[in-house]
Amino acid sequence: MDEKIIKKREILNGLLQGALAQISSVDGHSEVSEYLSHNEFEVALNALERHGSNASVNMEYWRNLKKAAELMELSVHYPVLLIGRIVHRIWVFRASGVHSAWVDDLTLPIVAYAAFLEFSDGELVRINPSEFNMWPDRYSGLNLEVESSSPSALRLSYSKDQCIDAVPLEEVLPFLPFSILRIDESDPVGDGLVSQYALTTSNGQRIVFRHIMPPTTLGIEVTQEHSIVASENEFA
Repeated sequence: MDEKIIKKREILNGLLQGALAQISSVDGHSEVSEYLSHNEFEVALNALERHGSNASVNMEYWRNLKKAAELMELSVHYPVLLIGRIVHRIWVFRASGVHSAWVDDLTLPIVAYAAFLEFSDGELVRINPSEFNMWPDRYSGLNLEVESSSPSALRLSYSKDQCIDAVPLEEVLPFLPFSILRIDESDPVGDGLVSQYALTTSNGQRIVFRHIMPPTTLGIEVTQEHSIVASENEFA
């Protein structure tokens, strides 16, 4: 077998075994261990994601999963790893609004097709409304995907001569830059998936990203929760 493949498997196994050690008392431990014994790394990663969400694990757990995902060239990101990081800009593919037929209690004032958090180190993380087919005999559930992205994703090409560029989210411009103090995930849609992320910032804002109707539409709301005074060198 190619030495590069062997080395890659060794690194993947080490990363995922490191995460597995943190859920030794969880029922799914033997399941993940079995996957790893057969080099089923992507299946093991998915299982560790599920079990980690319901267990007491630290940041290193999620760092190991992210490194493993990157090694497998999977564009996944874990919201918990965004805490403490500095947001330089938020980009959106903005929509004109929601048709009145779709307006309900979950509709938010800002409507977009996707949002991107640009961090001070240049990394771009996409928040994308998507549909997830959990039930073969039912409709797809509405969730939000958080994934690593590249600058090229800020331009969407429809054809050779037609494209649309993401624009800065104007409502947060006066508060930039800020660090993320907290991320709360919830399911206001009620499909049993994560359909909302709420960010609490160091400048006192609460920024909500929610999957709203119609499907694959992103709703955003920016509110001032309280005043937080950041240290002078926080964003140095």
